[in-house]
Formats: sequence, C-alpha cells, structure tokens
Amino acid sequence: MGLITKCFTIISAVSCLLIGIPSCKNTKSDQIIPPITDTIVVVSSNPSDTLTSNPIANDTILKLSSETLNKEKITVNPSKKMYSTETPKSKKVSSSRPILNSSSSVKPETKNYPSTKVEKGDNANGDFVVEEKPVEIKNMPGTVNETPKNVKPNHDLFNGLLSKYVSPTGLVNYKVWKKNMSSLNEYVKDMADIDVNSLKGNEKIAYCINVYNANTIKLILMNYPVKSIQSIAGGKPWDERIVKTGNSYYSLNEWENSVIRKMGEPRVHFALNCAAKSCPILHNQAFTAENMNTKLQSLTSKFINGAENVISDDKMVLSKIFDWYKVDFGDSVIEYINKYVKTPSKSTAKITYKDYDWSLNE
Repeated sequence: MGLITKCFTIISAVSCLLIGIPSCKNTKSDQIIPPITDTIVVVSSNPSDTLTSNPIANDTILKLSSETLNKEKITVNPSKKMYSTETPKSKKVSSSRPILNSSSSVKPETKNYPSTKVEKGDNANGDFVVEEKPVEIKNMPGTVNETPKNVKPNHDLFNGLLSKYVSPTGLVNYKVWKKNMSSLNEYVKDMADIDVNSLKGNEKIAYCINVYNANTIKLILMNYPVKSIQSIAGGKPWDERIVKTGNSYYSLNEWENSVIRKMGEPRVHFALNCAAKSCPILHNQAFTAENMNTKLQSLTSKFINGAENVISDDKMVLSKIFDWYKVDFGDSVIEYINKYVKTPSKSTAKITYKDYDWSLNE
C-alpha cells in the first residue's frame, strides 16, 4: 500500500504540471505550488502609466516569473534615451507646428494662449521689460530632484560655436558640427543647471532663446543625416521633453509656448530657429543681455523684408509664422508689419500665407 500511495502522489503532481492546473496542494507540506508560467510585463513609455499587458512597439518587454513578481517590487524607469539616460520622454501634447510634408500651408494645432502683451513695453533705452510682470516657471512633469544653480549664464561658448558652424545667412554645417559635439553638449549642460527664475529682463529672454536654439541644434545633430526635423520622433520632435532647465524637463513646444511667449515679446519669433528653410535664420551669434534688443530688432526687420514675405500696397503674402502666432502681434498683423517696412500697406490689404518649407537649413 505504501508503494502504491507514493506512486499515486508522484503521478498526481506530474499531472498538475502537465495539464496546467493553476495550483496543486502538496500532500506533505500543505503548501500551494505556484504554476510555472511566464508573465509578460511591458514597460510603458509614459511615466504616468503603470505596468500594462498591452504590447507597445519599441518598448522593452520583460519576462518575469510570477514568483519573482510576488517577491520583488519592480521599479520601472520610463525614460526615453534621446540625449541621455536621464531624459524622460514627453507626454503627448498638441504640437504648435504642423506635422506634414516638407511644404505645408495648413495651420498647426495650437493652444489658445491669452494675449501676452507687456503693458509698459520697451523702456527708454529700448530694453525689453519683464520685471514688472515676472514669469515664474513652474515645475513640469519630468521633474528631477536636483538643486539648480543660481548663477549667471555665460553664452561665450555657444557664441563661438555659432560663428564657426553657421554662415551669416543662417545655413548650418551639420555634417562637420556632428563630428565635434562635445562643446555643444557642455554648453547645453551648463545652461541646464541654471535656475531660470533667478534671471530677469534681457538676461532671462536671451537665456531662453539660446537654450531653445541650442537644444534644437543638438536634436538635429543627434539624428543627422536627416532631411527634415519632421523626420525625427515620428514627426513630433517638438513634443519630446529634451530641454532640461534647473530641475525640470520641457519639450520645445512647452519651452516656447509656456515660457518664452508668455514674456510678451513678439520679436522672439524671428530669433527662435526650428532648423527649417522657411524659419527665420539661425543667427550666427548668441544672444546676451547686452545685445538682445538690438539683434531682435535687426532680425525682425530682415525677416519681414526678406524673401519669406511679399508686401505691397494692397496685398501681403506672408510667412505662416504670422498666421500661427497672430495673437502675439497685437490687434493687427498689418499694423505690426507696417512698423518695419518702407512702404506701409493699407489696413484693408489682402493677406495670404506661403507654404512652409520644412527641409533642413543646411
């Protein structure tokens, strides 16, 4: 009888494993034997998501036994490795730039930002005034536990790089620059450590413009050779949180719309460069507190009177920038443009907009 009982016990245990019974009771120890199966755990690329069983393309799939899952707490790092292992992937937000072909005349999806006028405008010296209405930059999703440095930004390194790799007409030698990225990486890191809220006035807006342009250049270099910035990140490069400043990460969209535009200076649209031929040129000098107002005025005038706009007495064929950001130019785009042209257009002039060329500015 003893031998028969032992054989029966062994056969029962083997049967449980073979036919996939969820759990079987051990006749000696009364313990539950867990089934030997694999559990597929997908690491979500969204920091706000928990572990899910729905596979997502390009995400990491971990196979862990159910026993390991029960015993260990799993910590998932949802970072997307674009620039470094610490840069979190952006949440999905509406792009303020169109995701279309290399040429586009369709207005992009934009958030309805309120008017960003600065009541006092420029002061007697022509300097941009933000001290009266300081813009406090709040932490964004992707915040890291770091203490930003309360130091003044130094743009000398970036200025040297721009003068070396960018022509006076704004064409960028990405091919050569890609081979020498260490200095740009150093500059971006230095700017990332600065507490932007410790800056004021011209110094603050110069910092913000340089940070935008430097991160855009770095994005292109990391993916070069590429024909268009729209070929990066599935056509939504402006939604990737690649801009680190202080203890927060921003996407280029967030940095432009939630920080720069809210300062109320419309001329920034002719200083920010999105690495496309229809964009205002990438200036081959860095912005500083001392030169910012002069350069913004010069770049705005050059763009309005340049090839991207055809202006006559009763007709205006304008860059899409004046359509996408029309709220920033006051009550009338025509009135704003007339301040920079020799022959003003009539207030009734017909306005149309050009297609936007997204091919790379090289």
